[in-house]
Amino acid sequence: LNECGSIREACTVLARELVKDFGWSHVSILRIDRTAGKIRLIDQHSDQSPPIRLPEGWEQPIDAGVLGRVAKTGATQNVSNVLEDADYVPGVASVEVRAELSVPVFAVDGQDARWIINVEDALESAFATDECIALEEVASEVGGLMHRISELYVLSQCFNRASDSVFVTDAELRVRRANPAAARLLGYDGEKM
Repeated sequence: LNECGSIREACTVLARELVKDFGWSHVSILRIDRTAGKIRLIDQHSDQSPPIRLPEGWEQPIDAGVLGRVAKTGATQNVSNVLEDADYVPGVASVEVRAELSVPVFAVDGQDARWIINVEDALESAFATDECIALEEVASEVGGLMHRISELYVLSQCFNRASDSVFVTDAELRVRRANPAAARLLGYDGEKM
């Protein structure tokens, strides 16, 4: 995850590795968008045949379903039989989901859940206690990593789009990086710089 350059890349890696390591049917990573009042799919992975899939661009209201409970309470929700859960919102296609484990991911401030790791499985009572604990530990570590990736992306965009020339040097004052404005100042295009 440290090598990922964007939140989407991190979510792709995380979803794939969780499915591989735990053997779960489907893992999706979702963003809690409080401004729009929506929970939105970022990425997903499934090893089932036929695959369990959410449609691209999938979203749901922030106050609905198991995911809504996670967003509201900031607590893990382990639903061993979704057919008995009054709040369950069916979302995936191809396979009848029986169990759901949704874990909030907090950024470093620890105040609000920013993302949700959601596991949906074709088996009823699919999640062992040690799997729930492991996923909560993963979510805790991932929150800090995703926050740093997000900050790195913002800083990189600021660096590249700044109208002022910026040179980054090492301790011996050798130029290690320069932004496009610095290249223009010296008469180079970006590639030559």
